[in-house]
Amino acid sequence: MIVGGGIAGLAAAWEASASRGVSVSVLDNGVPAPGGKLRTSPLAGLPTDEGADMFLARVPEALALVDELNLTDRLTAPAAGGAAIWLDGAAHPMPGGLVLGVPTDPAALRGSPLVEAADVEQVRAELSRVGAPVTKDRSVGSLIRERFGDRIADRLVQPLLGGINAGVLDRLSLAAVAPQLDRVARAGPSLAAGLAEDLAASRQAAAVAGTVAPPFYGLPGGMGELIATLRAQLTNRGVTLRDGVRARSVRTAGGRLAIDVESTGSGEPREVTADAVILAVPGAAAAALLRGGAGPAHPTAPGAVLLLDELRTASVAMVRLAVRPDRVTTPPGRSGLLVPHGSGFITVAISYASTKWAHLTTDGLVRLRVSVGHDGDPDSSRLPTDELVARVLGEARTLTGLDGPVEDCSVIRWPGAFPQYDVGHLERCDTLDATLADELPNVTLTGAAYRGIGVPGCIRQGRAAAADAVSG
Repeated sequence: MIVGGGIAGLAAAWEASASRGVSVSVLDNGVPAPGGKLRTSPLAGLPTDEGADMFLARVPEALALVDELNLTDRLTAPAAGGAAIWLDGAAHPMPGGLVLGVPTDPAALRGSPLVEAADVEQVRAELSRVGAPVTKDRSVGSLIRERFGDRIADRLVQPLLGGINAGVLDRLSLAAVAPQLDRVARAGPSLAAGLAEDLAASRQAAAVAGTVAPPFYGLPGGMGELIATLRAQLTNRGVTLRDGVRARSVRTAGGRLAIDVESTGSGEPREVTADAVILAVPGAAAAALLRGGAGPAHPTAPGAVLLLDELRTASVAMVRLAVRPDRVTTPPGRSGLLVPHGSGFITVAISYASTKWAHLTTDGLVRLRVSVGHDGDPDSSRLPTDELVARVLGEARTLTGLDGPVEDCSVIRWPGAFPQYDVGHLERCDTLDATLADELPNVTLTGAAYRGIGVPGCIRQGRAAAADAVSG
């Protein structure tokens, strides 16, 4: 039994249903729609993503699932990939040679208004750094500030990593948020030199292959196309998708696991049983399920609940705009604009969706996806809709030259949707898994709250949880 119909839960169902003789059901409350954070809905008539609109190509899990679903021929690469960073009243292109915002080439930084001469020299010094490598988890911010200084941390790394993760850089776990940086930092004394070697190896591999693979992929129907296809093929495999069902608690009953559920429509309660349960839900929802079995005073898994309660999240919102092309400036080849925290804007990032994706240009309108809110700004994403839209439109006039009315606008709110991987997060997850295994055997946690926010990471976790459940 799988609780949660997002990509992690559906990937778990896909993995489990490949085993003969295994009965698989997915419970999902379906609010506002199945698919968790991967949702696509019309904006001015064209399907536009409400959350993630692409996935990383360099990690294999999403590509493998797409291939199994026979969707490979549907994949599309972004038509533009260059981003800019807002600083001192202007948008400046990101310099070359960056890996997750970390510079590897001093020459590529020269002339960029985002850095100063002292920063270039700091990168040069880091390339020849000697000393011990990193041996334990630490914050991304502390490592970058130590090696490169505050300007590079705040102007290059934070807008990318902190914006994507809706986090404050100095709290985010290097191992959990940026495993590529963590691996290189543990392998040798110089982070910049190690990343430069990675870049050189990637370029060499591309030269041998005779082609350069895109860094990201999407689908013409948005990420909702992945969810819809996966759900349809799960049904063909015999998986039961129980939408409109809210799980209330997980407990043991008569030697099996029991889930107390109710219909989201009628409120009618019932009990379903299973040999194994995968909770593919956010940390707070998992805590509620493990807390409710014997009443709040007697949690089913008290140790796991305490650990789940320690996991933090950030709330964000997205304002989607459809605009006539004569009313907004979208620089050619630019996929987005990153706005550093502390800039005075509530806007964190603007994605030029119709510049990135050819399928969003068919009617000639420009589509923008404006992200608002982060860990250090819990209030902006909660503004009343009229006030939020007015603020975003006002800032868009400055950031993009928006002038005049928009053709369509929608607001999507994601309360508590972005897990914050604080330093030591992966160790806490190990402890959580071990504690839950002791307190409530055959119940597993999976999904973005734990070991990976991105689409490939959630797929990997869901499939691994299902493989363990089937084999155990």
